[in-house]
Amino acid sequence: MKELPDLSQYKNRLLVLIRQQEARKALGNVDRLEELAETSDDFLLKKYIWTICLLGGPAVFVAMPLLLCVLGIFTPAPIMEFFWFFTKVGMAIVLLVFCLAVFFTLRVRD
Repeated sequence: MKELPDLSQYKNRLLVLIRQQEARKALGNVDRLEELAETSDDFLLKKYIWTICLLGGPAVFVAMPLLLCVLGIFTPAPIMEFFWFFTKVGMAIVLLVFCLAVFFTLRVRD
């Protein structure tokens, strides 16, 4: 039977991508690069997860349903069911990310 991969590998890959993105944003700003080097991995991960929640939540739970209500006036019902399905999937993903953000924030490190 195939063994499941260690979740820390995925976390490390994600953190590498986040650090690369932050380094690109710094664009040679030495102070910002030093601050990035001193930032802990847990803080960086929490920062990005909360950013996704704070930007994705209102977009998916407020803006998308309003947009679909307006679009529903002009679009046939079968197509609207397709759009609503993907909106609900987006809502579920944002809710899952929110739960992860709360978990990582409240988790006590020994």
